[in-house]
Amino acid sequence: MTGGGSATVGVDAELTIAYAAETVTRLTAALDTAPESLRFDLRAVTELDTAGLQVLIWVAREADGRGVRLTVEPSDEAGRVLASVGLDATRLGSVDVR
Repeated sequence: MTGGGSATVGVDAELTIAYAAETVTRLTAALDTAPESLRFDLRAVTELDTAGLQVLIWVAREADGRGVRLTVEPSDEAGRVLASVGLDATRLGSVDVR
């Protein structure tokens, strides 16, 4: 059940193993506010590795399990990596990948 409203979590430069745990902590805190929607802003991401992909898959599943609508806004680089591994809105579940 969601509490309404929306939340945004942004990543400034890297979504890599160096920042994965911190990003999950921030996403969990946002999800714990029970928003109706969560925007994961990756427009400033310059590097995305497999740990970052795991974060994306985790947040998609977690948001879905909590009934939260997730929107992912990737940078060109993040979008390129997502496309190269076949992770799009279909594969991430009910996620709006812009």
